[in-house]
Amino acid sequence: MRGADKLLRRIEGTTLLRRQATAALATGLPVTVVLGQHHAKRAAEIEDLPLTHLTVSETEMSASIKTGVAALPPGPILIMLADMPEIESEDLMRLVHAAKAHPDQICRAVTEDGTPGQPALFPACLRPRLQTLTGDKGARDLIATEGYHAVELPDQRAVVDLDTPEDWAAWEARAL
Repeated sequence: MRGADKLLRRIEGTTLLRRQATAALATGLPVTVVLGQHHAKRAAEIEDLPLTHLTVSETEMSASIKTGVAALPPGPILIMLADMPEIESEDLMRLVHAAKAHPDQICRAVTEDGTPGQPALFPACLRPRLQTLTGDKGARDLIATEGYHAVELPDQRAVVDLDTPEDWAAWEARAL
């Protein structure tokens, strides 16, 4: 983002981080947010929300996943990335409902044409494997090894990810 914090960019008056945390909270499920230790502005953005906020010192995605998993109560784990502005609470609930029907499978969001994306819900039996992740690939290798049950989300929601100024400009031109 060339120095800008993508999670603090505003969409319709609210930051992307707060927007996505609010979408997760709208499911009625407990929400845990893992942020880097140098992100006081991000933490301040969600401090008044009824969620658990954890801090991780490492920058790799695997460290965030391991920190979050370790703090969660037993059960399945839904991992949502905050830089995906089109994910809504209904999308998260689709994954939750799919997991009830497929309790031993990873349930992964896909686009209407089947392109794999995010978020993903991991069954409780994979918690130990999530705790052994390394690097900055998230759970990509685990999903590749285990396979997944596809949960279709509308349009391209499962793959719209805002990582660069160009991504933001293209998304804003299309979505807003």
